[in-house]
Amino acid sequence: IDRTQFFSRCILCNTLVHQVDKIIAMPHIPPKVSANKEIFWYCPSCDKYYWRGSHYEKIKQTISDILEYNKD
Repeated sequence: IDRTQFFSRCILCNTLVHQVDKIIAMPHIPPKVSANKEIFWYCPSCDKYYWRGSHYEKIKQTISDILEYNKD
């Protein structure tokens, strides 16, 4: 499994997301996120911005658990 593909697509439409400069994302994200995060991704199809928040770690752990379970 190519793990570089994880988190590379929009969770709503499956379009590839691309990294954008923080200055571009800032008007579209909560101020608290802007103050604490530096890297953002954008889905051009959904006009949605993403960042590595608390949900990222939870999803990453779920994927890890699934991959570990499927080793057998």
